[in-house]
Amino acid sequence: MQKNLSINYNIEEKEYIQLFNNMPIVRTQKYLLAFTIIIVSTIVCYLVTLYVKSLNFTPNEYSNAKLIVIGVFVILALVLLINFRKKHQKMVFDIAKEKYQELRGDEVNLTLDKDLNCITINNRNVPFVEEDIFIIHTPAAYFIYFGKQLYSDKVLIPKSGDDNFKNSVYELIDYLTKFKNIKIIERNR
Repeated sequence: MQKNLSINYNIEEKEYIQLFNNMPIVRTQKYLLAFTIIIVSTIVCYLVTLYVKSLNFTPNEYSNAKLIVIGVFVILALVLLINFRKKHQKMVFDIAKEKYQELRGDEVNLTLDKDLNCITINNRNVPFVEEDIFIIHTPAAYFIYFGKQLYSDKVLIPKSGDDNFKNSVYELIDYLTKFKNIKIIERNR
């Protein structure tokens, strides 16, 4: 029988927003949608260019029309990408803020049960044996995600604290890295 590991810490709302912003599924969706906007804009630009080519323009007029079409679609794609980024950030911010308020306090009591391979967070059990585990390591915190879905369990553990706290966090991370279904990602922000 192995001993349980307990960690108590406080989290802030801005850290919780980062937890949601760094979720693998959220980042993947963000990049896929941005890529889709670029591809669709490129295809529409190409089709309009073909249409312009079918018109009876002189070579000089066709060249000018082609540049105008490309310029318009580049500007349109940039506007769509900027608008998408703002809406995406607001969506993540709103979801994270709502979930943070559901915590009913900023104090987190985390207990790792090594016998059951389960983490208990404020009296909520999070089993992690059969899920993919993602650990995102940033300069300020560890973000741990159990599963790839949007509503999968997630844990935020700040790195700041006394030596006992830091040792407990390193012991938890070390324990989790021994599983085969884990992926560790390092981010500088």
